[in-house]
Amino acid sequence: MQSHWPARLAPLLSLLLSCTGASSLEVQLTESAWPGLEALPVERREVTVEPGLAATVEATTVHEAPVGLALLEGRVVAGTAEGLLVASDDGSPQLSPVVLDAALGVGVGGPVRALAPRQGGGLLVALGDSFLHDYRGRFYVSPLTGQVPFESVHALDASGFNDAEVVWLTLADRALSISASLRASVVLEGHAAPTFAAGAPDGKALLAVEGDLYQAQVSPARALRLLEDVGAVHAAARRDGSLFLATDAGLVERTPAGPLRVTSFREADGNALPVRALAVGAGALHLLAGDRLLALRDGAFVHLGDAPAAEGPRTLAVDARGHAWVGGAGGLVRVRTGDSVTFAQVSPFLQAHCASCHAGAGTDGAPGLPLTDYEGAVLHRDRILARLADPQSPMPPRRVEVLLPEDWSIVARWVDGGMKP
Repeated sequence: MQSHWPARLAPLLSLLLSCTGASSLEVQLTESAWPGLEALPVERREVTVEPGLAATVEATTVHEAPVGLALLEGRVVAGTAEGLLVASDDGSPQLSPVVLDAALGVGVGGPVRALAPRQGGGLLVALGDSFLHDYRGRFYVSPLTGQVPFESVHALDASGFNDAEVVWLTLADRALSISASLRASVVLEGHAAPTFAAGAPDGKALLAVEGDLYQAQVSPARALRLLEDVGAVHAAARRDGSLFLATDAGLVERTPAGPLRVTSFREADGNALPVRALAVGAGALHLLAGDRLLALRDGAFVHLGDAPAAEGPRTLAVDARGHAWVGGAGGLVRVRTGDSVTFAQVSPFLQAHCASCHAGAGTDGAPGLPLTDYEGAVLHRDRILARLADPQSPMPPRRVEVLLPEDWSIVARWVDGGMKP
């Protein structure tokens, strides 16, 4: 299938454009010494999940288990057997099909096999027999299309930025690592195929193999078992430089440097709760421990409410308003976990990301706006939200910094909550 890429996108999509010319390797990892890693400390803690506040649960138009959930310009996107669906922008819990550009080519469509957020923003989607990537609200066919047996794709993970981005695919018989310069098929010698693969913060990877967790490196090829008996790995998420994994044994955190952290969860009666899904949004890491929705804030786990009980795989996303969307065997629901916030909580964001250009008379052509005082922020609230969410010309400008919806969701929550002082 032909790929359709405007030339102006090339500098921003170096991984997807150059992967077709990357070197290819068949890598058979063996467990070996890894100086400095053998002594990696493991910090363990156990959290008892206390009863949380009752949260309102709303049905959506998705009545089957989503393959995956993510955010697209602040709105939840669900990957389903019917294709890609996106939440309404009017605040309702309804979803509708993502309209794909006819220029993508005949035959682009079908069930979503996997999807993953990219660290620099945007999505990577395995749809039918194609890979798609979004850019400023539109989808394009990736050159990854045709390189992977789509029927065997179990999971997708994308880590890193620009030329350092690495995509890991979990296939039926191996893990596949694709970067701008290298494509590597990876297995662990003497073991079954990895059941989950994710890029680690230091350029390595974490592989789930036969219920254990390994750190792996493609070149030079080596692997070391970090944790035993974590069970199944269900999802990965990244926040503040750390990689988090949802596992049957709990929440595993791989920090950029320092200890490996494992947090297990139990109910008051001692019943163990597997971590079944993860999402980053509303300024925090969110997770589903059993059917309990938790948020990690300032080192503490806060019980936000409960999702409807469901067997089998679960999926999770947190939208720009702080509401949790939870997928399971009964379909997709929205749990209204987005608490209203005060201007005292919003002011640091405006000071950090807006004041440098808009304070006083303004600089670099930006108009002077009193965004860091309450009255000024209330007056310009619609303008602030519109520019933060603008896919074509966001503020701050991309040359200054790139803000994702989860970064500015606190502003949307403040407005939605009545703009409390």
